[in-house]
Order: sequence, then C-alpha cells, then structure tokens
Amino acid sequence: MAKDPGLNLTTEIGKRTRLQNLAPKQGPLAPRLRRKTQAQEEKEWVPKGDPNKAQKMRVLLASFSEEQLTRYEGYRQSTCPSTAIRHVVQSGVGDAPVELNALISRARLAKVFVGEVEEEALDV
Repeated sequence: MAKDPGLNLTTEIGKRTRLQNLAPKQGPLAPRLRRKTQAQEEKEWVPKGDPNKAQKMRVLLASFSEEQLTRYEGYRQSTCPSTAIRHVVQSGVGDAPVELNALISRARLAKVFVGEVEEEALDV
C-alpha cells in the first residue's frame, strides 16, 4: 500500500512541513503578519553593546539621504554565495581542506570589496 506524500511529516517544503501549509489563511487562527515600522528597522541596524556606538550609528542613519539609506539597507542584506567563495578558495589551495572561518572571512572581504567598487563607480 502506497503512503500518501501529503501526510509525511518529515517532508519539508521551503523548511515548512506540509501540516503548516494547512494553517488557515484568514480568521482568528491565521498568523498575524505585521509590517515593521521604520524605527524597528533602524533599531536592527544599530549595534548592541556600547551605547556610544549605538548613538553614533543613530545619528549617522538619521543623516542619510533616502538613496544612501536604500544603498545601506541593500549592503546589510547582501551576502556572497558561500559555494562561489568555496570554489575560488579551493582553486587556490587545491585538495587541502578549507575551514569554515576562512570562508566566512573571505566572504566578508569580498562584500567589502564589492561595496568599494560600487562607491568608486558612483563617483565616476
């Protein structure tokens, strides 16, 4: 007897089980989706810890133009694909194993490099 794939709890679609897809879309049991306010979004960008750093970051974000704020938001949300970074590093080191920390640091450097190239392109 064949099993119904719709009842398989271990099958994931987009990291959600099929039972979660059965949740009501409307009504009192529907999940409440709230849009973040601008203050909440700015709070996410402000570093935690040192209050002086946080205050400086708030002042800096308040002084951004709309274009700069959009660019900064894109920078914060962007990532370098780890598989591409791994391929580049593997081509340089050959068969030697590559540590995760090395990949993370190279991905961050690549992100900074791309940001600098973009800034230079805007100046031209």
